[in-house]
Amino acid sequence: MSSLITSGKLKAGDEIPPVRKLSRAWPASHVVIQRALARCAQLGLLLRCQGRRTVVADSGRIKANVFCKNIFLVIEQTEEEAKSCDFASSHYFIRLLSGLQQGMAASGVVISAVTITGREQQKNFCLQLKKQPADLILLMRSRNPEFIRLIRKSGIPLVSVEPHLPASGCLVIDHDEVTAAQNMIAGFMSRGCSKIAVLIFNDHKKQTNLRLQCLQAAAQKAGIYISPDLIKMPVKRDPDCLSFVLKKLFSDTNPPDSLIISGIGNEVLTSAWQKSGINIHPVTGMYAVDAQNAPASFAIAIDGYDFGKNIALYIDNIFYKKQKNFSSGTFHLPYSFINLKKHNSGAGK
Repeated sequence: MSSLITSGKLKAGDEIPPVRKLSRAWPASHVVIQRALARCAQLGLLLRCQGRRTVVADSGRIKANVFCKNIFLVIEQTEEEAKSCDFASSHYFIRLLSGLQQGMAASGVVISAVTITGREQQKNFCLQLKKQPADLILLMRSRNPEFIRLIRKSGIPLVSVEPHLPASGCLVIDHDEVTAAQNMIAGFMSRGCSKIAVLIFNDHKKQTNLRLQCLQAAAQKAGIYISPDLIKMPVKRDPDCLSFVLKKLFSDTNPPDSLIISGIGNEVLTSAWQKSGINIHPVTGMYAVDAQNAPASFAIAIDGYDFGKNIALYIDNIFYKKQKNFSSGTFHLPYSFINLKKHNSGAGK
């Protein structure tokens, strides 16, 4: 795909066919093709547009601006995540990257996405910054304070997005969990759901506990009681473990009519559903990272596009237009949700 774009056979604005059509032309699985498209999007060769369209980016503009206005979006991931490319190829991240690129396009700012795994790659990345400095670094889901220290030592302004640890000395951009929980509960109630279950990965992080507390508070405010028996917090992202938990949740004679899943990637979750062998009630609603693949009658998903575009507009206004230095503190952006139809339609409203 990248060679077709760089050779000029695919022009700026050309639309890329859906994955199912590409799989007929290329001898590769849907997952492999999705990861290839995700990688091209990370390199700035493709743009994800609203309506699930993917088009070729303006490569001339990218080459012209790469040394004058550029931002690195750095995703810090574990070795386990790197093997599965679970987050980097997810629907949420691809739309977030697209939102960032679209939000910065008018100002000619290029977003270059890179994934970093392990301390060796962290050191190499910081050394590379000396050869190819950036205007700004967006560090997504940071886990290692030493990596933050190395980036700050480079002198390049740092913004921590969705941090997994408290970040000091930089601006933090995170979700508004209170509003998110209220909107999510309202989304389920509007479809007639009243018995909500929660499956949330227990990473012992403060943000995870806050998310659960906000969900419980929002449900209580709406007159819904989330039973402790319906709150499951597995400590492993393992398909066998998760399939057992799912069986426990839905084997009851009166199973939940909605399920909120947090902190568990799409590939692991899909495998867990297949292993569980359960058929959930046909009117069950679901929230998950990539909810369009959920076995439910309807699904709610975070729209990463809006989150990415709002980050871009905020940074463009403060950093480039007003040329203010980022001080430490936290800036909360509200979630934006998509109501999705049945998972096999793949269409968002």
